Amino acid sequence: MTRPEGAPQYRLFRELEFCSNILVGVETPIMVDETAMLRIAYSGDLPLVWLMAPSDPKAERWVEVVRESRSVYPNLAVEREAKTIRIKVVDRVALEVAAVSEAKAIVSLIDFRVFGVPVFGNEKGLQIGGSALVGNTFTGSRVGFRLSLKRPALQQPGLREAAKGSA
Repeated sequence: MTRPEGAPQYRLFRELEFCSNILVGVETPIMVDETAMLRIAYSGDLPLVWLMAPSDPKAERWVEVVRESRSVYPNLAVEREAKTIRIKVVDRVALEVAAVSEAKAIVSLIDFRVFGVPVFGNEKGLQIGGSALVGNTFTGSRVGFRLSLKRPALQQPGLREAAKGSA
């Protein structure tokens, strides 16, 4: 499996239980447009998390906010408890992931709405945009869940009027 960049000593989990969905052999659990927003790997007893967040309201630029389960951004805290990593923005939990073994981790809570990304869930299911995902299994794909924050071309200001004018 491909390792997160700059982290040759870490291995990606073979299986992620992701808010009731199972990801097997998936390298990037969440990708937004062309940005790998979330990566999770194994090293020792704790999961390691890499997390990117949009740095502007239109999500055109992204910044790394967590690297190897360490905060690299103000107002974001990483808590460690037993085999669990909890990422908080101010006092709101954005992600909770626990290592079950070298091969498996469980993402029991995610709430990326704090970053302006419509992804949230718990052990009962996952919501991405307007879609609910419960009890699915995804095997062998590079990306588990992909979404776009960019508006379709015809919804961008000015292009709708141009399309009407050519009809």
